[in-house]
Amino acid sequence: MPRRALLRNIVVLAVALPAAAFALIMVGELVPDRLVAESLFDAAQAGQLDTNSYPPGLIASQVDGFTDCIGLTIGLGDLPGRNIVSSAIAGQTLWQCEDAVPALEAWATGDGALERQTDYFRYWHGYSAFLRPSIAFLGLPATRVLVMAALGLALFGLARSVARVHGRAVATVLLAPFVLTSDFVDLPYALPHAFGVLGGLTTAWVANAVAARNVRPWPVIAVSATSGAAVVVFDLLNSAPGLWSLCSFVVAAAAARRQVGWTLFGTTALAAGSWIVGYAWTWGVKWLISIPVFGFERVRDTVDYTVNNRLTTETGELDLTFGETIRRNVVFWRDQPMTGWVVVATVVVVAVVWWRRRRRPGLVVRGLDRSIVAATVVIVLVWYEVLRNHSQTHTFFTYRALPLAFGILAAAAVLPMRRIRSDVADSGGPPALATEFGADHVEGA
Repeated sequence: MPRRALLRNIVVLAVALPAAAFALIMVGELVPDRLVAESLFDAAQAGQLDTNSYPPGLIASQVDGFTDCIGLTIGLGDLPGRNIVSSAIAGQTLWQCEDAVPALEAWATGDGALERQTDYFRYWHGYSAFLRPSIAFLGLPATRVLVMAALGLALFGLARSVARVHGRAVATVLLAPFVLTSDFVDLPYALPHAFGVLGGLTTAWVANAVAARNVRPWPVIAVSATSGAAVVVFDLLNSAPGLWSLCSFVVAAAAARRQVGWTLFGTTALAAGSWIVGYAWTWGVKWLISIPVFGFERVRDTVDYTVNNRLTTETGELDLTFGETIRRNVVFWRDQPMTGWVVVATVVVVAVVWWRRRRRPGLVVRGLDRSIVAATVVIVLVWYEVLRNHSQTHTFFTYRALPLAFGILAAAAVLPMRRIRSDVADSGGPPALATEFGADHVEGA
């Protein structure tokens, strides 16, 4: 693609991603607040929503009900004079469960108005486009079931896509640790977390399918930046490092089927860089469009607070020395019920695959290329060390990036890499792949 066309496409993408995010939130704002509030009140009366902001989960030691209540009540409590546009930007919410549930009860019994506790404009809330209509018309329990089904579908789609490109062994060791040793099954009880993971899995699925056919610069930029934007629109800084690493890995693994050395490194770096640019740019646009509603000084102060509080602001419970944040997250993941068993089983699978392939013609070690693909896990470690405050304060969910990182290392180890002839290796699509791999390029082992 000519450079001018590439730049034009990037500009269009930079406009389209935040515009699509805002359009989604506007759709959610069309649902009347009364219907959402009535449904949430019914859920509270039935014991499906209470004032406990950190209840125990089915698997997790605690669920982030604090964030769940923010997501459930986002958009409720409009101030007089706000229209649908300013309300979509403001993200007003009834806040944590201790505040939200009594506010809903007071409103339903006529003892108080439905007043917002705070404006949560520092984050996108794209999940409201789905939560508000689902809660209003289907109820909270059905919404949680639908979200769990969507997570299962996205996980299955990604696993099947990876298996078709690289084989079942790669798909298994990549995703099984995340499902079995994280709070995956508890995600519907913290819906903003669930939507962040859902966005990351779905866009990684798309990225794998696209990269399997074409790893030229523009497709890599487009799918990676879209994935980063999707995570920031649906997530609240909860699952970003693992999903960033996952998307970068599937692009790098696909590129390794037809690229080697510096070319593979360049594609991997382009994927990782495009993801974080899409993430940061889309988040930055949210702050920019908040200025007309809240004024420059308030937005600036909120951004300063958010950045400082998530990076290195130290409190009495934090130890911000280098490596401590990684250690705490590793310890938390290690202590999950199935972590030890899954780690051992994954190592066994990797060993068996290597043993079965040791004499297969055409399969080679390609250690440098495997290292490049596996290096996408460094994203998780760097994230922990940069966002030390956030990653220590919220260890009970930030640890979920580690099983994804472990799965990536295992998947990189069992990728069915073949020797690539210099006369067909390139940065592009199917012709070189078909010439080199033939019809049996999918490894079923």
